[in-house]
Amino acid sequence: MRSKTSIILVPLVSLFLLVGVAAGQDGQWPQDARDVAATLYQRMIGQYDGSGNVHFNAKGEQALEGGTSGGFAGFRNGNIFFLHYENDAAGKAYNAKVLGLFNLSDDYGRFAALRFTADYKVMWRDIMINSSAAVTVSPPKLPVQVYLVPAELVEGAARDAGVFNSWTSLYEFAAENSYKKDQEPETRVWYVISFVMSKLPPDADVDVIVSSKRSSNRSSQNDAAVRQEVLDYAGWRVHAFATRFKPCSTRGRFYINYYYTPGADVPDDLRERRLAAQFDSKQ
Repeated sequence: MRSKTSIILVPLVSLFLLVGVAAGQDGQWPQDARDVAATLYQRMIGQYDGSGNVHFNAKGEQALEGGTSGGFAGFRNGNIFFLHYENDAAGKAYNAKVLGLFNLSDDYGRFAALRFTADYKVMWRDIMINSSAAVTVSPPKLPVQVYLVPAELVEGAARDAGVFNSWTSLYEFAAENSYKKDQEPETRVWYVISFVMSKLPPDADVDVIVSSKRSSNRSSQNDAAVRQEVLDYAGWRVHAFATRFKPCSTRGRFYINYYYTPGADVPDDLRERRLAAQFDSKQ
C-alpha cells in the first residue's frame, strides 16, 4: 500500500547547477512520476498518441513549451532528472505532483534544458494529467559554432530563397557552404555566422563583441555593431556579420567574444555576465 509521500532531491535554488547532469537514479522515483514525465516528453517531441495509461485533460498540456504538436521534434536524445515528488494519500488512488528537468539534444548538436512540472490524479492503473508546464531554463554552458560563408552566396540566392527564415535552413546552408580547413584560404568578404547551440530563455543575454583586440569586453568595443544581424529563432540565437579578411591568417585578424548572462531562473549570486566562448579568425 502506498503511503502519503514527499520526496525532494535538491533545493530548487540549485536548478542552474544541475542542468546537464544525467538522471542516473530515476529508478528510485515512483512509477507514476516516471510515466508522467515520459508522457510529457513524448508530447513535446510529437510522439504521444494517447494509447498508454497516461492522458491529459482539456487543459493538461497547454503550458508545454513548443506547443502540443511536437515543437521539439528531432530532440530524441537526452535524459530526465527528477527533483521533487509528492502525493496526498495512501492506496492506489491519489493526487500527485512531480517536478524535474529534461536535458535534450538533437542531431545538429543543439541542447535544450527545460524545467517541467505536472499535477495529476492516479486512479489505479490510469493517470490523468490535470496541468503541466515545461519551460526553457538557462544552460550552464554556451557552446558556439562559427561558419565562414562567402558573402556573395549569402547576399544572392540565400536571401532570395528564404534561407534566413528558419534556424534549420540557415544552419544547413552555412554548414554546407562554409570555408573548410582543407581549402586554400583567400582574402574576400565573408559572412561570419555564429550559432549558439544551447536554447536560451527570453531574458538570457548573449553580448557578441567583434574586435581586433582579444580582451575586448564592452559593447562599445564591438567593431561589427553597425552591420551585425542578431537573430532569435524561438530561443536559438544566431549572430551574423560581413567582413573582409583571410581565414587562418593575421591579415584582418579579429576575435569574437561571446559574453553570456543567464536568465532570472538562475539565483542572483550566479547570474553574472561572463565570457562563455571566443572565436579567433586566425585559427
